[in-house]
Amino acid sequence: MALNEQIVTGRNFRKCIDVANKLWLRISFWTKASDVEFDDGDNAETKLGAIKGITADLNTTETGYAADMTALTQLNNQIMNNFTPITQAQYNAMGSGRPNRLYFIVG
Repeated sequence: MALNEQIVTGRNFRKCIDVANKLWLRISFWTKASDVEFDDGDNAETKLGAIKGITADLNTTETGYAADMTALTQLNNQIMNNFTPITQAQYNAMGSGRPNRLYFIVG
């Protein structure tokens, strides 16, 4: 038999459970991590549970750690400090004596 259902998330309502004392029960519908499924079949609870922690150490070689934004900023700065924007004409003018450096051709 086919199941016909409607999933309700992110909504809430109140139900009066005691009129004399004006006592209300607030009922909320929120998405659970175990309900969010990814394309590979894992759910958010499994994926986020696999993260061992957050690190700012750029020399971490063990898998399972998420990068802290300070580490990403430091890495970005290192890349940008070794990044030289030049035009195609400037690059061509260097000939075969180009230094070992990353070049980004603009324009």
